Amino acid sequence: MTHDHSALLAQLDALTGADSASVFAELIRTGLQALIEAEATDKLGAGRYERTNTRTTHRNGHRTKTVATTSG
Repeated sequence: MTHDHSALLAQLDALTGADSASVFAELIRTGLQALIEAEATDKLGAGRYERTNTRTTHRNGHRTKTVATTSG
């Protein structure tokens, strides 16, 4: 998953003043999202917004979902 430079800087600014629990939660969220994106790209054979001649499936967007864990 790629991010543009300004999005990464915005994430860094948001985490700079956050408490350690918030930083950890954001790292977990970002890591899980990256894994989901990688799995979808692998299954579909194309990344987000990528068009290929061999692609036979569609990527139909996403929705937010809150996951509750024992770590917060």
